[in-house]
Amino acid sequence: VDLEMAGFEGSLFVLQDSTHITVKRVLAYGPNAWFNSHGIALYLTHDSLIEDNEIYYVARHGIIVGNGNAPSSSNTIRRNYIHSRNHADMEGGSGSAPGCGTATIRGDEGVSCYPCKNNIFENNIVEAFDSPYTIQCLQDCGNNQYYGNITLSCACGGIGFTARGDLFPNSVTQMPTNEQIINHVAYNSSAGGGGCTTCKNLVVDHYTSINNVQGFGMHLGTVGNGENGDGVATFTGTNMLIAGNSTLGFSSIDYTTWSLDHSLLFNSGTYTPALTDAAYTNIVTSDPAMGGCVVYIPTGSPAKGAGVAGSDIGATILYRYQDG
Repeated sequence: VDLEMAGFEGSLFVLQDSTHITVKRVLAYGPNAWFNSHGIALYLTHDSLIEDNEIYYVARHGIIVGNGNAPSSSNTIRRNYIHSRNHADMEGGSGSAPGCGTATIRGDEGVSCYPCKNNIFENNIVEAFDSPYTIQCLQDCGNNQYYGNITLSCACGGIGFTARGDLFPNSVTQMPTNEQIINHVAYNSSAGGGGCTTCKNLVVDHYTSINNVQGFGMHLGTVGNGENGDGVATFTGTNMLIAGNSTLGFSSIDYTTWSLDHSLLFNSGTYTPALTDAAYTNIVTSDPAMGGCVVYIPTGSPAKGAGVAGSDIGATILYRYQDG
């Protein structure tokens, strides 16, 4: 229940200072929204498996990996379904984290790395959160792998990775580094199809962003907020399908090095910089002709076989991943 009472931790399943724990096929419903509470929490927990769980009615985080200061590492978060059920913040409670949408009327973050490193996130589905898959990088948060994940009807539709200036402002240790996002679908979000603030060596491959307000954006942190990292942010995108996003197709602001190759960009508003920039290569601008398909590329689509080495442009999520 949502109840103001003595104590702090109102989360449902908590792994604290642990290793080699399995949490499997549990139903987590309604962590106490008066506190900064979550469905499943891994605090300083390593080498553990969170698999085939369902998490509902969450005001803060569905699954959180990390204790807010030190990373949890080498965990696998697999095949979980998380839906906030539009749980609003409690007036007088802990409140919500700043978000890109209207976080006060839905859950804040579906799967949060806060911070974490060397983890695998695969075949999870997050629905109706402000930010579905996030990295809050206070320190030492790199080499996480995201495979075959899906986002439905969230505010920030795909990923939301960012540096945090709390502990080591404007330093490389606060930058999400060497993160990989492979076969990811962001569908029908109200604010954005994904992006990364202040990432280093971010790799995104086979990514689909359809019917969101914006496609994919990157921005080197605003000067003065302590979240600029070392000032050298880099990104490589391949086989990305960005279509039907109403205001912004793709943007890269103040990234030192970036590229977008073998991708399809269609009917998605503006592009920053313009598509004439040399960082765009092998770009298709045709209607992707997806029909009713979202998680794979149908026969007859111009994205079919048009990617690197004859692969499809966009995500294909038809089979399970297992440990990457």
